[in-house]
Amino acid sequence: MRILQVGGLAGPDAVSGGVWTVALGQTRALRELGYSVELVGSWLGRVPDAEQLHAEAVLLHARTLFPGAGLRGLYSPGVRATIEGLAADVDVAHVHLSRDYLTTTAVRTLNRLGVPIVAQCHGMIGPPRSLSTRMFDKLNRDAYLDSIGSWLTLTDVERSELADYGVARSTMQHVTNSVSADGLPTRNPQGMPTFVFVSRLEQRKQPEVFVRAGLEVLRGQPNVRFVIAGPDQGSLRAVERLIAESGHEQAFDIRGALQRDDVMALLASSSAMVLPSVGEIAPMVVIEGAALGTPMIITEDCGLEGTLRATDSALVVKPVVADVAEAMMTILADVASAEAMGARARILYESEWSPAATTDVLIDTYATAIAEARAR
Repeated sequence: MRILQVGGLAGPDAVSGGVWTVALGQTRALRELGYSVELVGSWLGRVPDAEQLHAEAVLLHARTLFPGAGLRGLYSPGVRATIEGLAADVDVAHVHLSRDYLTTTAVRTLNRLGVPIVAQCHGMIGPPRSLSTRMFDKLNRDAYLDSIGSWLTLTDVERSELADYGVARSTMQHVTNSVSADGLPTRNPQGMPTFVFVSRLEQRKQPEVFVRAGLEVLRGQPNVRFVIAGPDQGSLRAVERLIAESGHEQAFDIRGALQRDDVMALLASSSAMVLPSVGEIAPMVVIEGAALGTPMIITEDCGLEGTLRATDSALVVKPVVADVAEAMMTILADVASAEAMGARARILYESEWSPAATTDVLIDTYATAIAEARAR
């Protein structure tokens, strides 16, 4: 079986979020099993000549179509030609559909060439909630529904949203995201207790809630550190202002976007990872934290909370300051119990989120898509 993966935005830094991490991880896992996999991604701005990913993926120069378009306006002039060149030698295409012009153009091109398409949209497709999304869907919704025969979904919420969008439930197959455990650092928390926020600094991730909760903790526990790592997507100024006005600047460390190895080292050395976000589907940092056995605080609004709560593998709270602060205090009060919780998350990772747990689903879905395309 020859597979084409279209992974969307690969960089620079962490601007692409977890979608590229998933696509790259799947590609590596499938290659290790002996499958032929081509991976296509894009780079916002000039692609660095020495970028390591050149050895693993075809990287295209990408830009936004017009000012203010954001990542929805992502497009690469070379995407059509690249897909056309690779599609002649593949049996199936797996598109990580990000509701942008780049991955949408890939879908249209693959459909025109008659390549069976499996889409994984990471919670990005559903009934439109904004004017810009409605305008985008007016042009592209029919292309999605007419071109894509199989959909990989992460949660019940995502399946419901896709059904409301018009996707037949019979075409959906449950899959989990995964990260490789190869080369991960050993868990080694030491020194002053440290809580980390590792994600994009934007409204949905609620970094301000992390800061405010940290300030609550500092009222009774002055010897605690808080690290904030991730690219700014609109919330950095608010975070900096909160810290500057608090009088506790020495307790907070803002590090900006980190490379993956640095993220893993930070998670491995922390007392706990805290993600006070809303509207999450399956955040990769939670899976990465589980792979390391790091204690975690997540919210009820995370698509992974049911699995983690059922196995007592994370503290699950409401996405509000008081509850996040209380969870931090719980971890500080009983470090041994927190580490045991992290160890349970590591076991859960092996059964749910390791590459071995996901590749069987991918191969079965690809085979079904190919067979259905041949039968039409």
